[in-house]
Amino acid sequence: MKKFKKRIVFIMIFVMMSMTVMLATACNNNQEPIYTSEGLQFTQMVVQGVTGYSVTRGTATHTHILIPEIYNDLPVVQVGAYSFYGFTELKSVRIAANVRNIGLSAFQNTPNLKNVTFLEGSQLTNITGRSFWNSGITEMVVPRGVNRIGGNAFRNAHDFSSITFVQDAAINDFGWSVFLGTRITNITIPQNVTIIRQSMFVGTRLTSMTIPQGVTTIENNAFSGVTSLKEVHIAEHSSLEYIGTRAFLNLNISSIHIPVSVSQIRDNAFWATSLTRVYYGGTNQEQWDAIDIEVFNDPLINATKYFYSTTQPADQGNFWRFVDGVPTAW
Repeated sequence: MKKFKKRIVFIMIFVMMSMTVMLATACNNNQEPIYTSEGLQFTQMVVQGVTGYSVTRGTATHTHILIPEIYNDLPVVQVGAYSFYGFTELKSVRIAANVRNIGLSAFQNTPNLKNVTFLEGSQLTNITGRSFWNSGITEMVVPRGVNRIGGNAFRNAHDFSSITFVQDAAINDFGWSVFLGTRITNITIPQNVTIIRQSMFVGTRLTSMTIPQGVTTIENNAFSGVTSLKEVHIAEHSSLEYIGTRAFLNLNISSIHIPVSVSQIRDNAFWATSLTRVYYGGTNQEQWDAIDIEVFNDPLINATKYFYSTTQPADQGNFWRFVDGVPTAW
């Protein structure tokens, strides 16, 4: 009987110890990760006219990295080129406010990097090409002062689904293929952008797109093959002049607004689309005929044309106007 009681006591102690370990583990898993700058390497240089330090990985092995604001009494102004390239264990990064530039391929090939946070007051102005190519990043809030995101910056970041720009964002340019192969479903293009770059959205999951009125050029393959894209809205008072080769190839759009400012539409721009209606910003067929429309744009050419009229015309024909920013037939 005594042996039985001892066994019971032993089992109870074992169960209590196991529960304590499990509880401690659960608590640790819910704790904020510890960010550190330990092992980082700093090189003094001038970046954008500011004397400070550029940081690279050095001997850092921690999975949660803090890019500090100050080193040796000078600001840390740059994350250097290839700083964390191929650092597969990296999980998250916090970047202090003094950093102005993220260098070429700084976080390329970091598949476990999920979170990048720019700390309050960020002075970042440039995210260089390939910065987050093939990273595990899922989202980003871009600091207000960033004016350019370089080519392939987020290319093949397959879990990247959300990018946010503040209302008065400074950004005015993107590089080629910047979102190629990401999971972006929706994006608001900042108003200062004038060019939708080559292959910018190839392989994404966009469902709708609004082209701001300041955009003058849509380059080759910009939206090519994005079959999830059902609606393309080109803004009222658009400045669009040029639509490149295969820009809207193989899209499931049924209508498009072609502004009167458009002078050239390159070959295959609308090939294999589902177009049935074209809302043209000009008022007559002669203006439409003056557009240089190259070969293999049959869906565009064969679609029913509607011509712009601010008032309901007395004449017979197909006319349209904007209603709350949406092309609408009279």
